[in-house]
Amino acid sequence: MAALAGRPRLIIAAMLIALACEGWSGHAATWGLAGSLALALHVVCAGAWIGGLAPLALLVVRARTKGADVPLAETALRRFSRFGVIFVAGIALTGLVNAWHMLDGGPDLTRAYDRVLFAKVALFAMMVGVAALNRYRLVNRFVRSDPASLLWPLSRNIAIEQLIGVAVLLDVSALGLMNPHA
Repeated sequence: MAALAGRPRLIIAAMLIALACEGWSGHAATWGLAGSLALALHVVCAGAWIGGLAPLALLVVRARTKGADVPLAETALRRFSRFGVIFVAGIALTGLVNAWHMLDGGPDLTRAYDRVLFAKVALFAMMVGVAALNRYRLVNRFVRSDPASLLWPLSRNIAIEQLIGVAVLLDVSALGLMNPHA
């Protein structure tokens, strides 16, 4: 309804609220308000990053096919890159807090939960690596080179980032079904 009313910000607000509600369920909610807030921030940052990749990819692909859209894609890439650093920092910090609490003092790779969590961290690190390549190598080249020549590698890397993001979400789904203390 918000989109029909010409209010896309209402959609964003509703999605952020829905994501933040995740903080009051699951494992983190068992350790009180601090756990709920940490998980809510974690999920909001992850949702903003992973969720923002789809429209970003559409803009970049459109710019590849319609050269007139290159300036719009460049603006979107710069904005997404700037906010992406904030989202990644939020995910990393809240992830550390959540993991520290859930692992009771340290990882034990003999436990299934800890192995799945380790896989999630490894996937996150891969995603950050692709994002860093996009931000610090490709997006920064827009000023010094032909922007149109960078759209293919950017669209490929965004697709890779999305695929890894789906793998992270599948991993998170498994973690949500597991007992972290078993």
